[in-house]
Amino acid sequence: QAIIAAEPDALVGVGYGDDSRTVFKNARELGFDAPWYAAYPSIFAVENEEWMDGKLSGVDNGGYANDGGAAVLAAYKAKWPDEDEPLAHIYYGYDAMMVLAKAIEAGGVESAEIAEALPSVVQSYVGATGKIVWDDRGQRIDPPLDIIEYKGGKFETVGTIE
Repeated sequence: QAIIAAEPDALVGVGYGDDSRTVFKNARELGFDAPWYAAYPSIFAVENEEWMDGKLSGVDNGGYANDGGAAVLAAYKAKWPDEDEPLAHIYYGYDAMMVLAKAIEAGGVESAEIAEALPSVVQSYVGATGKIVWDDRGQRIDPPLDIIEYKGGKFETVGTIE
């Protein structure tokens, strides 16, 4: 109520699933009608598609538009044709398993062998989420991000930051 009383030009939102559904519903019922921006808006649960149409946008896990991402999506849709678009977890899980499989193939099945093979495997891997680059601690850096907007009852990718 305090935020809406301040009449902001926009909101930067955080939330997850049903939590965001409640926040959106309360804001709508209190008369808020400005844009919402968020990191990872695709994990939000939109409470009222018509009210939110064109209002919610932000950056999300990305890189799925490449050939690897398209192949994962096609396999997903072939197996579950009636399901909604998969969340980012599908693409990232696929890449994690593929990198692990390639490390086992290159180095062996023991944990030390896998750990030793991972850095070289990652250097040449381009998967469902694009090219993977690690820092010196083995953390992914500079992953692709998609700029998405909620339109017509679904999220649309309107740009990508590589």
